[in-house]
Amino acid sequence: MPTLKLVNGGGELQVSDAAFGQQFNESLVHQVVTAYRNAGRSGTKAQKTRAEVRGGGKKPWSQKGTGQARAGSSRSPIWVGGGRAFAAKPRSFEQKVNRKMYRGAIRAMLSELARTDRLLVTDGIELEAPKTRLLVNQLKQWGLEKALIIVEATDEKQRARIWSGRKAAFAAMGRLAPDMICMDGTIPRHALPFVLEEMAKLSEQYGLGFCNVFHAGDGNLHPLIIFDTMKPGEFERAEAFGADILRLCVKVGGVLSGEHGIGIEKRDLMTDQFTPEDLAQQGRVKCAFDGQGLFNPGKVFPTLSACIEQGHIHVHGAQLPHPHLPRY
Repeated sequence: MPTLKLVNGGGELQVSDAAFGQQFNESLVHQVVTAYRNAGRSGTKAQKTRAEVRGGGKKPWSQKGTGQARAGSSRSPIWVGGGRAFAAKPRSFEQKVNRKMYRGAIRAMLSELARTDRLLVTDGIELEAPKTRLLVNQLKQWGLEKALIIVEATDEKQRARIWSGRKAAFAAMGRLAPDMICMDGTIPRHALPFVLEEMAKLSEQYGLGFCNVFHAGDGNLHPLIIFDTMKPGEFERAEAFGADILRLCVKVGGVLSGEHGIGIEKRDLMTDQFTPEDLAQQGRVKCAFDGQGLFNPGKVFPTLSACIEQGHIHVHGAQLPHPHLPRY
């Protein structure tokens, strides 16, 4: 029966041969990992074909007598603004992996990690106080620079202690800097390693610290950017840092918000996720319910669009509503 060494007590832990004594099946692991990453892909990319592009029902010019090549419609793929010849359509990237294959891959990976001494086991981590510095020092003693720590709560008391670590993240970051911005973006789960690396590069670029607090199971990120308002330029750099994080989320197939919604902070980033046609359609929907422009004016769309562009607007005293806000 295989045994795993306990890093903190010097003893050994006997484990099941069925879970930690399997041969490494590279093709099976590759198939399961590929299926897992594909399950996180949104598959929502859509382009318009010639038949779906609006307009172009008549010839752009007369067929004869103009000296130009014949053109039947401006919807042709060879025209700017025309349809795509081979338009991308929404599709599912899901690959079927049955339970036996999934469990077999997990056993193969655990067995390989144990054979190559990349799996450390401890019967408990005892710290003098619940402080990150003490945990980092303990991990360094075990020779770990980066680690995925898997903790299982065996009772309600342990569950409460685990949750307290997550809930204390905001307060802990508050001890490092007087001001903080909490971002909210969502990405496909398979893009998490890449996004974390890119955010670290952005942190160095802007010279600001940050911490990732998120629920990675659904791809929702909450980076905490710390700064000092009293230092000239730091607030502006923090806002630019946060905007680049959200652009990164959109770039990898995610969205600008997972929970917090769109407000003044994200308003000007809507064009990074939506086309002008998308925003115009959303504006029409808003005008259908808010003809007078009373619902959060200027807080959702990059610039305020008057409902007269959709066919109606309420003008009182020869004054447009909210004249101080920019319009198209």
